[in-house]
Amino acid sequence: MRDVVTIIGGGPAGLAAAATLKPLGLQVRVLEQDKSVGARWKNHYDRLHLHTTRKMSALPGLSLDLTGAVTLPLFGEVALPGKDGVIHNTFAGIPDVPLERFDLAFTGGTTMPLTLKKDVCRGVRQRVQGTFTGHNGTIAKVSTPLKVAGCPPVVTFKRRGHRLTVRITAGRDGAAIKSATLTAPGAKRRSVKTKQTITLRRLPGKKAFRVVVKDTAKQSWTLKVKA
Repeated sequence: MRDVVTIIGGGPAGLAAAATLKPLGLQVRVLEQDKSVGARWKNHYDRLHLHTTRKMSALPGLSLDLTGAVTLPLFGEVALPGKDGVIHNTFAGIPDVPLERFDLAFTGGTTMPLTLKKDVCRGVRQRVQGTFTGHNGTIAKVSTPLKVAGCPPVVTFKRRGHRLTVRITAGRDGAAIKSATLTAPGAKRRSVKTKQTITLRRLPGKKAFRVVVKDTAKQSWTLKVKA
């Protein structure tokens, strides 16, 4: 039977001792009365700072010279727009560091995509409001405009007799329009500018025009618009 080393306290010192003894082949048991390890550090007073160099303050296996992107585990709820038209979010599970140090960006997953009941491509731009709670009880509230990807371009027609004015604008947060083609009912396809007036040989009646738009991000849309 291997020797068992019991460490009383799962704070920074106890965890450092365990991390040092484990590679030596010793069986290590850490006892901590709090619900999670590192409780001493989590409950420190707000103005506590390290007064030693990074080399002396670093824990075994954990460097303080971290650079680049960091993945943070977030667990929370995302609510659909309420009566105020705003998407509200509540997240927890952020490590115990000042929350304002993080530049957080949220991306939807493929297993559980977010579904919105309100068209976010048109109308007043919605805002995302988030309440972030750290393990030590620190709360940070943020509010930022909702940025959208994949909004289709907006095509509008204004017709007077046989003259048709075409106006094409990029969708919300979309790339610039690169090219567009228009096919009138019973006519051949033709290229059009983002704002152009053309003459129709025949009136379209109730039939829709076919408009194909491509942007500088190499996205393409096929739209059917009635004049």
